[in-house]
Amino acid sequence: MKFRSLVLSVALVLIGCLSMVLADSGIPQRSDIDIEDRWNLADIYPTLEAWEKDYAAVESGLQEFKSYRGTLKKSGANIHNCLKLDDEVSIKIDNIYVYAGLKKDEDTRISENQGLMDRAAALLTKYSEATAFIVPELQTIPEKKIYKFIAKTPGLEIYRHFFDNLIRQRSHTLSSQEDEILAMAGDLFRASRKIHEAITVADMVFPMVEDEDGNEIRLTRGRYSLMLLSQNPDVRRRAFLARTEAFDKVKNTNAATFDANLKKDRFLARVRKYNSTLEMALETDNVPIEVFDNLLGSAYNNVDALNRYMEMRRNVLGLEEIHLYDTSVPIVEDVDLKIPYEEAVETLLKAFEPMGEEYVEKAREGFNLRWIDVYETEGKSTGAYS
Repeated sequence: MKFRSLVLSVALVLIGCLSMVLADSGIPQRSDIDIEDRWNLADIYPTLEAWEKDYAAVESGLQEFKSYRGTLKKSGANIHNCLKLDDEVSIKIDNIYVYAGLKKDEDTRISENQGLMDRAAALLTKYSEATAFIVPELQTIPEKKIYKFIAKTPGLEIYRHFFDNLIRQRSHTLSSQEDEILAMAGDLFRASRKIHEAITVADMVFPMVEDEDGNEIRLTRGRYSLMLLSQNPDVRRRAFLARTEAFDKVKNTNAATFDANLKKDRFLARVRKYNSTLEMALETDNVPIEVFDNLLGSAYNNVDALNRYMEMRRNVLGLEEIHLYDTSVPIVEDVDLKIPYEEAVETLLKAFEPMGEEYVEKAREGFNLRWIDVYETEGKSTGAYS
């Protein structure tokens, strides 16, 4: 599953937008796309019934975690068995969640798929509630005793990194009851993202714009990216203003949604005793704030190089002023970035070669088995997909 997501993300970031055909004024429906160019979700679940079977199994199986509550400090074997169960359940939940998410992303206007995703999110919340005791309970075990358990318990060594992080984050761990309350609020914490997607993907309609050939076409996210590559500054400007116009109509709702998301992060940071949301975001991966500040400082201290480049770009393009929509168009002559999908696939496979033959073959398998949804269609989620 993780490799499939990697292939999906890397490949479509590079080629999704490049495979759009700009000449058509209408936005393709999913039924207009050849099945060979649509992803095959059957590799995750062959049928919805199979998804339902796993869903029911996980939902009922969550009760098994109760048998480990209050027992983890007694033995390394109890810890190992509990973590192994957590791994097994997590894999199924990943499959359930990814399948529902991809179905929803195919067309965010379809209520049945939205319902599938809502159920997957609800199951994730139930799982978080059922396992909320694990980390707080493990945190009550002295560090020396934890590593003694690791040394003497077969199979527990593979979790050493997990325990290293656990000990490092000890000061930010809540009680089992407090963690369970936060887990119960999982659906609320995801609400702002869900609302934002509903507004900007399912409901938002971009205006018609004139392309390089004088054709009136419906602007889409994929077409917007392509129009920014136009050598005609008027085409770039029209695309930019049209996109801005669409977002401007929902700016207050978007701002309120963003504000709600910021307050959610601030709440979680305060509850878990972080000094800031930045510290909370970085500490999970053990990245010191100083690293972030140094990177930001380096960017600020060297902004003159960026300014010189933008001035050079303005001169090469023959512009009086340079705008954001002028920063993507190539400034080298005879550059055609409209790469056919098949050619992009082969380029990616060649780029993967330093990773080893096994990696390349897995990537090739992903392409051949239709793990990628190639084209932009109406209602489809944006981002790396197309």
